[in-house]
Parts: sequence; structure tokens; C-alpha cells
Amino acid sequence: MLYFIRHGESEANVLGLFAGQDDDSKLTPRGEQQALDAAHKLLAQGVKIDQIVSSPLLRARRTAEIMAPILGIPIKAIIYDKRAMEYDPGELTDTRMDEVTDEVRNRPHGQEDPVEFQHRVLSLVAELKTQPGNSLLVSHAGIDKTIQAHMTNLDPSKFYELRETRNGEIVELG
Repeated sequence: MLYFIRHGESEANVLGLFAGQDDDSKLTPRGEQQALDAAHKLLAQGVKIDQIVSSPLLRARRTAEIMAPILGIPIKAIIYDKRAMEYDPGELTDTRMDEVTDEVRNRPHGQEDPVEFQHRVLSLVAELKTQPGNSLLVSHAGIDKTIQAHMTNLDPSKFYELRETRNGEIVELG
């Protein structure tokens, strides 16, 4: 079984910014608590996690490091995979999300190609689904949205139109 969790609340989330890959935003104290709560929720549900795979970006990495000991995984056993990194919005990094209209988002700003982004993410998901036991993927909202876009046959370039998972929210991916 594969579980996904969006990292805990980060400083960029509080400011409403596109953090992307270049803003290595730290978790807030609330974000650290969300990571603790999520780990305890998995335990309370009787879910045993056999491996944790995380984005190497600080906000996801810290979430994984907080959760690992609670879930019985040594921190040194966390796998960091670049395919789990957030969508790269290019020059829109550190732009306020409420300032980015569809028109602005769809103009070239050096952002990652959405089709290539989806392929990157889906290659990781497919690999993790073949692993024995239960895996936890600690990553970002864009990762979850591009998975949702694929599952609903939505054009990959429209993934940002989907509902954003909350920080610390766990999603079962099967």
C-alpha cells in the first residue's frame, strides 16, 4: 500500500508563496505538530509503515524526520528521491499565489513542463506501488495534484486547478 502525506505547514505556506524547488522553506511550529499528529494518526489506524520516501526539500525532509521515529523507521533509512520534489514554477518561485492568474501561470516563466512533471511523479508512484509492505511518500501539494490529474484524466497542465491537500493530510494511493 502507498500512502502520501503533504509536508507540514511551511513558512512559504503561511506567506501564501509558490515555494517550488528554489525556496527551501522551513516548517513552522504548527507544521512540526502536523507531522507528529499524522504519524500518530497512522499508528492509531494500525498502519505499519515499512519505508519512507521523501522529497529532499527541507519542508518535506523535516516532516519525514519527525514522523520516522514514531513510525519505527530509523531517520538514516529515509529515502530521498528527487522525483518527489515539488513542481518547479521557475520565475514564479516566491510569488504570492493569489497574484498568479491562469493567464500568468500559462505564460513561459522557465517553469517545469507539466507533462514531464507528471511523468516524473508517476514513475516514482509506480515504483513505490511495486514495493512490498507499506510505503509513505512525504512530498508536496503539486505532487498530489498531478497524481489526481492523472487519475481523473485531466490535462496535466491543469493540475493546479485541483483541490490542494492540506498540510499534514494523509492520502491513501493504493
